[in-house]
Amino acid sequence: MLKGTSLFCVSCTETEYFENWGPLKCLGIPKKRETYNLNFTDNYDWHTKVESSKTWEHVYCQITKSAKDWNSTSFGFDLSETEARVLIKF
Repeated sequence: MLKGTSLFCVSCTETEYFENWGPLKCLGIPKKRETYNLNFTDNYDWHTKVESSKTWEHVYCQITKSAKDWNSTSFGFDLSETEARVLIKF
């Protein structure tokens, strides 16, 4: 684990903690070509495909099932350690 890593940092790359960041329920495997189910509410029950993931470093996903205006959207998190903290790039 990176020095100073917060629960938010962990939640970016480990499924069981991602629920602490936003979704009510999160199911999935953080490995390439696997899927995540990000259930924010009954109306926002989204699915993503993992494009790339490396624990403690990054996770990149493409939304595959969501509201029309979000389908095909890609997002990701990069983590990097600085002298005093962990930097999260979204």
